[in-house]
Amino acid sequence: MFDPTYGIINTVLSKFGIHGPAWLLDPKTTKWSLVMMGMWHVGTAMLVIMNAVQEVSSSYYEAAKIDGANTFELFIHITIPGIAHVIVYQAILNLINSFQYFQQVYIIVRASSGNAIGLASGGPANSILMYPLYIFHNAFVYMDMGKASAMAWLLFIVVAIMTVIMTKVTKKVTEGMGGE
Repeated sequence: MFDPTYGIINTVLSKFGIHGPAWLLDPKTTKWSLVMMGMWHVGTAMLVIMNAVQEVSSSYYEAAKIDGANTFELFIHITIPGIAHVIVYQAILNLINSFQYFQQVYIIVRASSGNAIGLASGGPANSILMYPLYIFHNAFVYMDMGKASAMAWLLFIVVAIMTVIMTKVTKKVTEGMGGE
């Protein structure tokens, strides 16, 4: 997909007379490659949220319409509180996944270094060196298991603290909106 010569993105760009970049070899475009790869995951969260919206009871909407609520008020006062638990769940999952962003970066690093793991660091000019990849390198490239273990525990603690904070804050917000 990101190959500068045969990749689908540069092939499509060439049809419009645009010379595509070397996606995985240029520090300016490696982050954009990750963004484009991440766009595939948006659909899953959207399906879950759409299902939650459909589960909100129509009687709430009917009662609010009788009381004179407009579409924006229906969304703010009925839809959002009705799906708040799903939004919180998706936010926590996305938070955890963002801190564990490893696989995509690892693949790009391996591709841009000619599949030589010993030479790979964080992509071209370390432009995509993420924390989980740094943990991996400390453990399996530099063979510093103690440092890698300490870094992994630190990652776990940070994610756990942020998850607890998100859960408490969103619980207060949904209580203030009249949710459960």
